[in-house]
Amino acid sequence: YHDGNHNIINGRAGCNLEIQTNAFRVNNQADDKSMIVANDTDSVHLYFNNSEKIKTTNTGVVITGICTATSFSGDGSSLTGTGANSNRNLIINGDMKITTRSYGPVNFQNSGYYTADRWRCMAGNIGINCQLETINMSYAYAGATLHSQNHRRALRISHSSAGTFNTNNEVYISQRIESCNIRNSYWDYDLGSGNAKLQLSFWARSSVGQTFYVWIWAPDSGHVYAAPFTPSAVDTFQKFTIEIPSYGALGFNADTGVGLDVRWYLGMGTLYTDNSRSLNTWQSYSGTAYFPDISPTWVTNSSANFVLTGVQLEAGDSVTDYEKESQQATLLKCQRYYYQYRPETSYWRDAYIDAQGTYSWAGFDHPVEMRADPTTTVAGSMYSSNIRSADGGHSSSIAPYSNQQRTV
Repeated sequence: YHDGNHNIINGRAGCNLEIQTNAFRVNNQADDKSMIVANDTDSVHLYFNNSEKIKTTNTGVVITGICTATSFSGDGSSLTGTGANSNRNLIINGDMKITTRSYGPVNFQNSGYYTADRWRCMAGNIGINCQLETINMSYAYAGATLHSQNHRRALRISHSSAGTFNTNNEVYISQRIESCNIRNSYWDYDLGSGNAKLQLSFWARSSVGQTFYVWIWAPDSGHVYAAPFTPSAVDTFQKFTIEIPSYGALGFNADTGVGLDVRWYLGMGTLYTDNSRSLNTWQSYSGTAYFPDISPTWVTNSSANFVLTGVQLEAGDSVTDYEKESQQATLLKCQRYYYQYRPETSYWRDAYIDAQGTYSWAGFDHPVEMRADPTTTVAGSMYSSNIRSADGGHSSSIAPYSNQQRTV
């Protein structure tokens, strides 16, 4: 009955209220969003704002997001992978907030690192320059769903004139992950039959409609994994998830070489594609069959852009919310590969000058241990009372005193 304020079912005291049905659903009346879904002899799902947070399974429950409790009972002896809740994202700077080199825009061809740290881009053999930049996203640009995830920066690659779709062209965004990081992660990569999984999730937006490819290369064992993704609308951010299974033939060295090279392909010439190539499965690497033929639309359009942010690669059976990390924590991870020393407000101090006054040494500490022996260069000119030429300045390059030192 209705009491003027509420609709009420009032069962007889001391008796159960039973509803017998093959499927039970509770939806929000205003916009028909799911709140509770119960299926016959199957799972029960609980939602927050139409986003599934709890699902029952035949072995327990799956929670998507953060589980907060005042206490837990039991000794935890059967728990697995509990440490993966922090530092679970194998991608560094997945929200594009660290831009040591430049915000951009930077015009480029071929491959290199230009703006957002750890993100490597390629635009080769398409006859035009591409432009790369990290952008701030407004509410209108990001859209309500992405904006609510608190992603404020993104990596954008674009061009403003039509390129040529040549047989040897390549356009991609990639991140290389150290082999030791994959080997020591919570992913049982060599478990057969796909019983252990990696989850790749990301937000992408394209100005043109076509199918793109994620291509993942594991060079230590010579295997690749390719998966397609197709935005459902142009100029609209969409979240994509790709599940990557374990494979018995995978192997990763205990070193700092490339363990996984994760690439987002926007264009690829037919020299490297093959329509007989399978998708969503691990295969042996082939330099002429990365994946099936890709549409030339993005490359040949008179102007096009592709935007990427919120990238997460994690071990587990389900995708979790993006792992927010402090600015300092992400910066230190990035500085393992590249950093800039800028003494604008101080003087460099000589640690040693030789007897003839020909050479001098200055010491610089790396913020963290670098991945490999570093190379060092100077941008601009060096000035001091002892380094002076007729035009008032002396340009110089610097080499490490010992290139065998990863720390000083």
